[in-house]
Amino acid sequence: MGFNWLDYLVLFVYLAGLMLVATKFLHEQHNSKEFFVAGNSIPWWGAGMSILATLVSTVSILGGPADFFRYGFEGFGIWYLATFLAAPVIIFVFIRFFLNLGIVSAYEYLEKRFSLGIRLIGSSFFLLMRALYIGVVIYASAIALGPFTGIPVMWLMVIVGVCSALYAVTGGIKAVIWTDVIQLVVVYLGIAYLLVMVFNRIEGGFPEMWRIATERGHDFSYLKSAENWGLSPFVPNAFFLLLVGMFFNALAQKGTDQMTVQRYLSTRNARESAKALLVDVFGAIPIGFLMMAVGLGLFAWYHTTGGLEHLAENNYNGLLPEFVAREFPHGFAGLFAAALMAAVISTVDSGMNCLATVTMTDFQLRFRKSPLSDAGSIFYARLWTVVWAALCIGLAFFIYVSAYDNIARVSGQVIGLFSGSILGIFLLGMLVPRVNAPGAGIGAVAGGAVAIWANYFWVRQAPDGNILHVCYMVPITLGVLTTLGVGVLTSFCFAPPRREQLRGLNIWHLTERERNLTDRKAEQ
Repeated sequence: MGFNWLDYLVLFVYLAGLMLVATKFLHEQHNSKEFFVAGNSIPWWGAGMSILATLVSTVSILGGPADFFRYGFEGFGIWYLATFLAAPVIIFVFIRFFLNLGIVSAYEYLEKRFSLGIRLIGSSFFLLMRALYIGVVIYASAIALGPFTGIPVMWLMVIVGVCSALYAVTGGIKAVIWTDVIQLVVVYLGIAYLLVMVFNRIEGGFPEMWRIATERGHDFSYLKSAENWGLSPFVPNAFFLLLVGMFFNALAQKGTDQMTVQRYLSTRNARESAKALLVDVFGAIPIGFLMMAVGLGLFAWYHTTGGLEHLAENNYNGLLPEFVAREFPHGFAGLFAAALMAAVISTVDSGMNCLATVTMTDFQLRFRKSPLSDAGSIFYARLWTVVWAALCIGLAFFIYVSAYDNIARVSGQVIGLFSGSILGIFLLGMLVPRVNAPGAGIGAVAGGAVAIWANYFWVRQAPDGNILHVCYMVPITLGVLTTLGVGVLTSFCFAPPRREQLRGLNIWHLTERERNLTDRKAEQ
């Protein structure tokens, strides 16, 4: 079932409404600081909802139920446990430093603590990681929207990328954040309505869905398996490997990633930033349970109706689009498409904005001999946004041609390739005073190399002849640990850091005044 005029109308009205919101902020951008951090004027709840909306993309909406369909409850809930464990570290380590340095890019810290070279390594790793991830998100949205619209996937990737770029260019981070808030509400409503539709299609409701799932092994019986409590890197849902990997992933994603750091910097102080983080942490829980329930319902529906016959082989990411195309009435299919569009735009426009922020702050402005005028800074901020939009669309084409089979896990692998090294550099700088610039640089390169090796080359042949790859959270864990270990050891081969590279930049070298100031800002 394709779109009819009513579905197109619903989607068009939604997108046009978002553009009106974005244009409201068009004339409020007077310099690059307002374009990138909104003049530190965003309330904590708006920043928190924006963080959550940015991280809840079509990757979550499609990949979450797809993972449940394939693996059941294996690994469910570990991310929330890991996030709770990571939150205190983010608040009392990362936020306290970022909010007291008066920076725009998170990687400005690395130059202050280490050197310009380390700053450029961190910035470059981030640009590669985030651009690849945005490419995954654009690809995922095109795959999701294809069954409804009948538009070829390649054209949809262009449309999604261009629409997202328009929002990011028009109103800067302020428009991005407030449209994120609107889009998060749309995503919640869309998922809730989807859940109602799935439940209504199963005679017997939730008890019947649970019975069907448990009969086919989709329950918590995996907890009884010794394999899932072991440490083999080739077990997809080994509990401890997932917990450690997701802990590091949460630290990287919510503590050092420019997409989230930029939200912290848009608030008034560290206290507001900490509250924004908690909005994200607790707000993600209902979305996770909704996605689990949708996956449970789809599993039951496909196994009772024979719907799997209409699904392309192993195309688990097509579960939701296929269901909506077959079961949703016209108009409501357009609403679901709007929810998917809300999810992708909230991620992609944020990604494009922060890519432009890092490019301009860490490269263009850092090496420019004379300062830019306010008009010039706004011009280049928008220009870099457009450039990155084109590059991300190109990366989406590459991912499409590569034909990966599971979006959620691919996105985790993409992030793990580089975020482990970035996180490792920040941890070395903030926690280990003996580490110097050469040690941090060598550690980061080693961590990135190990993560790439683990992701692509560390394989094992199963007894049935299949090739097994490592758990998708192993690369980030190895990346962090390698960066930390190599960074500390190689630092002893070089002179220790100068005093000015530690004062106020390492947690063990804060003056009493600095310690009281940061503690008060973080905890009040």
